[in-house]
Amino acid sequence: MMKKNKAKRRFIAVVVMVVVITLMICIGRYWGGTSTPNTIAEFSPITEQIVEKPILTEKEVALLADYQAVYRMLNKQRSDGIENSVEELKLELDEKIANEEVADIEVVINKLANLLDSINDEELDEGRVYIRGLLIVNKQYCLKPSYSPGENPVAREAYDQMVIAAKADGINLYDFSTYRSYTVQKGLYNRYVEQDGLDAANRYSAAPGCSEHQSGLAFDIGGDNSAFFAETTFDDTKEAIWLAENAHKFGFILRYPIGKEAITGYMHESWHFRYVGDIAEPIFTQGNPALEEYLA
Repeated sequence: MMKKNKAKRRFIAVVVMVVVITLMICIGRYWGGTSTPNTIAEFSPITEQIVEKPILTEKEVALLADYQAVYRMLNKQRSDGIENSVEELKLELDEKIANEEVADIEVVINKLANLLDSINDEELDEGRVYIRGLLIVNKQYCLKPSYSPGENPVAREAYDQMVIAAKADGINLYDFSTYRSYTVQKGLYNRYVEQDGLDAANRYSAAPGCSEHQSGLAFDIGGDNSAFFAETTFDDTKEAIWLAENAHKFGFILRYPIGKEAITGYMHESWHFRYVGDIAEPIFTQGNPALEEYLA
């Protein structure tokens, strides 16, 4: 009889515990809603403490991976006379990557890249080429099919600011093509080759993997008349003129300038702009050389 009572009390205790836990979960969902929390507690190897870290979006995860790839490349480089500065930046970058502080990582990456410009001008990293810390995509240096970072959020923010500035000047800008995956580019390129032939298509379209659009840093920009999108008729429009005079202020360069086809491999495209950040200003002041010329 004693054993039966003990078993009964144990059973009741388990039932009560299950009911309490269930109620706590329901109350938590009621008060907290069904949205996913935007932070997660993790142990930081840097501070040796539990820290609240943001749950990153897919784009932020891709961006973080790209920054880590650049860092691995820069990590291989050394220079006499700046060793201490390099190590300080590397420690700062280690901490920001560990804590996934995506918004701040690019700033430190750029500082580190600027310090190491003179060491190795060119470095291959997982199929990607960075020259002076800048991702290069052209007919010589292509991207793997698996590289799919999506539209770069830093470039998007800069573009949005440019749209606002243009609007204040009475100019309407529209980005009609930004990020393209390898597969999408392959379909476009094959269609152009079938339509115009290989030689003609290669003047205005990139082979799959060789398009800057796959990097998420290229923006094809048009104006009010969509009939001029990706057409030479856009060249003399007020929107094209405004972009040519102002895009550098927001970190963009005209990627395929007039008369540079022998260098870039592509005909002049007044609508194709590439986000390069701070170096857009010196490129503009030097008369808009091709990016390959500027980095040579």
